[in-house]
Amino acid sequence: STLTSLGLNDNALTTAGVVELARNSCLTSLRVASNQIGSAGIAALAGSPTLKLLDISYNAVSDEGMKLFTNQPTLTRLHISGNQ
Repeated sequence: STLTSLGLNDNALTTAGVVELARNSCLTSLRVASNQIGSAGIAALAGSPTLKLLDISYNAVSDEGMKLFTNQPTLTRLHISGNQ
């Protein structure tokens, strides 16, 4: 079977890990709240063609990082609380 949903909240996940996750073309739901995701990780997630739900709460994402999601066509739910 194919992994479509993954929860990695509060796991000290870094940008490098998120960049790898963003390459998974089957993920439709990803919860990575309370980690250490930097701008390159946010950019990789914003470019994912399959994500429908994304939780990036409590990751110090800037306004510039949030703007990357404005034209993401598949994303229907974005959780962003607790960022800058």
